[in-house]
Amino acid sequence: MAFYSSPVFKWIGGILTPVITAVLIYYLTRPKPQAMAIDVEGRAVDISKVPTSLVAGATVKLEAGTFSGVQVTDNEGRYVFEIDNLPGTTPATFTIDAKGFQHFAVNKTLEQLSNTDEGQLAEEIDTNSTAGNPGGKGVAIGTVVANLHAKSITGTPAAANAALPRYVRRAEIVKIGPAAQK
Repeated sequence: MAFYSSPVFKWIGGILTPVITAVLIYYLTRPKPQAMAIDVEGRAVDISKVPTSLVAGATVKLEAGTFSGVQVTDNEGRYVFEIDNLPGTTPATFTIDAKGFQHFAVNKTLEQLSNTDEGQLAEEIDTNSTAGNPGGKGVAIGTVVANLHAKSITGTPAAANAALPRYVRRAEIVKIGPAAQK
């Protein structure tokens, strides 16, 4: 009992009490981090022929959690989804359907879909398969442009897309997430 009443114990307790109190106040009252908007955008590109061309009228769908959105690509093959108040780790399904092209679907997190750049998705598709792909046509998607299916592409994705016009973000945005439902 002498230890708890010793001056050293009282001195340590006198220092630790305000420190522990300050840490608890900080953790209990700090604001929650704001969820940032995640953008998934790009273009649908027919890379089955040279030069490559943009695919207008393709139906692009993004499902994340219990939320989803659909957008038809414009004349420049562009689509834009903005996801609000969902963490980047949310699993998502991204699909593209266009007449005369093979159906495309990929399951990734929102963060992975938003960080996709040229070539990142190309590894997940069997580029030698033409089953269910009339005329060997393929549709490509990505943050700007990513090659998803290309039967006869040689070289790098950047070389295949060299003939495409510069990407400019589409003005019409499909919003997904809790904030979009209000």
